[in-house]
Amino acid sequence: MPQRSREMPEEDASVRVIRRTGVVVILFLTLLFCVAFIVRNGARYAGELYFTLFDDAMISMTYARNLAEGHGLVWNAGGAAVEGYTNFLWTLWMALLHLLPVAESKVSLLVMGTGVVLLLANALAVAVLARRMEFASTAAFLFAVAATALCYPLIFWTLRGMEVGLLALLLSLALVQALRLAETGAPRTAWGLGGLLAVGLLVRPDFAVAAISIGAVVALAVPPSARARALAPLAICAVATVGLHTAFRIGYYGDPLPNTYYLKMTGYLLEVRVGRGVSVFMDSVRQHLWPLLLFGGVAALDPRARRLLAFRLLAIVAVMQCGYSVWVGGDAWEEFVFANRFVAVVLPCFVLCAAKGIDAVVARVAAGVGGRSAAVVAAAVCMALAWLPVNVPHFARWFDSGAIIVDKDHRLAQRGLWIRERTPEDTRIGVMAAGAVPYFARRFAIDLLGKSDVVIAHSPPVDPGVFYPGHTKWDYRYSLGELRPDLIIQVALIRKQDRAYFKSLDYVRAPRSLGSHMTRAFAQRLSPSDANE
Repeated sequence: MPQRSREMPEEDASVRVIRRTGVVVILFLTLLFCVAFIVRNGARYAGELYFTLFDDAMISMTYARNLAEGHGLVWNAGGAAVEGYTNFLWTLWMALLHLLPVAESKVSLLVMGTGVVLLLANALAVAVLARRMEFASTAAFLFAVAATALCYPLIFWTLRGMEVGLLALLLSLALVQALRLAETGAPRTAWGLGGLLAVGLLVRPDFAVAAISIGAVVALAVPPSARARALAPLAICAVATVGLHTAFRIGYYGDPLPNTYYLKMTGYLLEVRVGRGVSVFMDSVRQHLWPLLLFGGVAALDPRARRLLAFRLLAIVAVMQCGYSVWVGGDAWEEFVFANRFVAVVLPCFVLCAAKGIDAVVARVAAGVGGRSAAVVAAAVCMALAWLPVNVPHFARWFDSGAIIVDKDHRLAQRGLWIRERTPEDTRIGVMAAGAVPYFARRFAIDLLGKSDVVIAHSPPVDPGVFYPGHTKWDYRYSLGELRPDLIIQVALIRKQDRAYFKSLDYVRAPRSLGSHMTRAFAQRLSPSDANE
């Protein structure tokens, strides 16, 4: 068994106290902001306070509620089994929350509360990783923890109910374990890392990108004589997890891959999908990622950082994850102008690498003619430059008007509640935003964009030369003509030929009481009083 290549340097007692105190303060400030973020997300409807999540997260919530109520892991109770989610373990956690004696209006609050715990735990894991980065500057160490804990994209995606925070925590823990494995080669450490990677794969299948990156770096770092013992547990855990999950998919859903894979990855020209991925990633670099990349580049030019396994591991994982984001064509929400869900998971890696670059700059300034006072100024300037562009515009928007798209999510929830109050229980609704409306309406839903519809997902896109993840496949002749929803919500993608087809199906305009915010709405089965509004 290989021994540690070298022990981590011991911290001076006073430095250790300062760093620990700083971490506690950072966690406290993060907790305060998270609580404020959540409180501001509440909205009243008919006198009751409701909380809702990002609409894609509400799709998982519908699956989770149906499972908790005994209908199975399906989108529609009594409907076909279709895997319209890609976050298996996160959906199971949501199902457990639905078993608690909590009002439906507050279950989303429990999900957000889980997110707070994940964010704080991830900040602590990053503090452990920061020790592995061997920062000479306490300022760089605290910057790494603070810039992760108060990273707006990570906070947003996590507190809006997505699995991003859980993936970021699992990745941070896996990186800590991978560094330990590279140092010791201990089988127990290898099995611990394998378990973390297995959990990550069950949260999202594309965690495989990080798992492969970590495995490759560990394979190169561990001496050849110990390589098999170190890598075998990783391979066993990964293969067993993927195999068992695939077997479950085939047995339960009749398909080896999630329905969303076919929806987003099939039928498009490769150059169109990857071209969009490159375009939106470069936009992200120009808009907010450039400071982190700049200081990460500074660290890459420093021989001491390049020799550090922790730096190489984090950099490789971050680059590979960004490559994955490019490969899948980016996310559907790039207009938010901050890191998408794929890149947000590795933002702690970017922050740690940037902090290493800041550390190198401060060390050079301190060693020069400026001395300690100049080093303090350099640290402050570098930290501000690295953190402000990534976060300040979004924190400023939140302070001014709240988190982006939350108001729309509340309107969707209110629309679902309106439908539940005013339509018979057997009403079938056609939706494009397939999260909050079906969840709060508790009506059988038809997904016009195919996330939970096999036929749409396997169909060719309306235009194979246009790629917008999850939003460029639909077939109204199938969804409306064959499935015949009674109430159609949000038919925003209407071509000239679609208008004539709608008319032939005898759909009529819905009353204004559905809300002026609706893009399109048609109705057949409204009560006479509603129809006359």
